[in-house]
Amino acid sequence: MGKPDVQKIHKYFASDCFNRCWGLIDKAERTEEENEEMCRLSEVSLWHWLQVEGHTQENLSISYWQLGRAYAVAGKGEEALDYAGRCVKISEEAGLEPFYVGYAFEALARAHMLNGDKAAAEKAKKKATDLAESVEDKESRNLILADLETVS
Repeated sequence: MGKPDVQKIHKYFASDCFNRCWGLIDKAERTEEENEEMCRLSEVSLWHWLQVEGHTQENLSISYWQLGRAYAVAGKGEEALDYAGRCVKISEEAGLEPFYVGYAFEALARAHMLNGDKAAAEKAKKKATDLAESVEDKESRNLILADLETVS
């Protein structure tokens, strides 16, 4: 039996954990155990991406965004704010497309709202909306705008 391709294994688990976490994010109601699993899956997904040689800033932006979202829907404001901030930082520093930077600010708006800072949330939401308007692909633009409508 040959040596396993560790890079393929990391990519597999990064994607698998991301998708499994997404399934829990989409659930209308979760138990406390499911909230813990959702956050853990997102953490593990990021860890596996960090092990992939040649991972991109886009990979990390998406991972940090999901972490911010998972912690926000789990009601863990401090963690949501931390990961959303990391997402904004990495997305802006890498000069990622408006779609990714817009979603970074969507996560930041959601985290600020959860933490009771409505002014900061509105500021981040406006930035995300402005970025969304510059996304050329209509479907992608509409995804961001629809998610921003759920930030309240």
